[in-house]
Amino acid sequence: MSAFQDARTISERNSVKDSLSGASSSVQFRVNAVERTFGIGLSDAVRGGNTIIAEVDGAGEVEIRIPSSVDVSHIKSGYEGELSCTIADWNAVRRRLIMESI
Repeated sequence: MSAFQDARTISERNSVKDSLSGASSSVQFRVNAVERTFGIGLSDAVRGGNTIIAEVDGAGEVEIRIPSSVDVSHIKSGYEGELSCTIADWNAVRRRLIMESI
């Protein structure tokens, strides 16, 4: 997370993103909100899906993109769970990690 915060240019941010590509880990989270996933350059798997805005110990607030094929109707604010995720990007406006559930 600090590497993304220290990146000053888009190319530096892309370099950080590339260095973390493919690394996955299990993430425990507490849901703050569930939103529709939108944006440019999304993978086909998450396009039209949902994004969980959640608190993760050690990382603060993060975005977890959920594939469109996954039913998240049971996930509401306050829900606690665990998912296997990869780091996908950095939301520079909101200053939080963007992760994708795998």
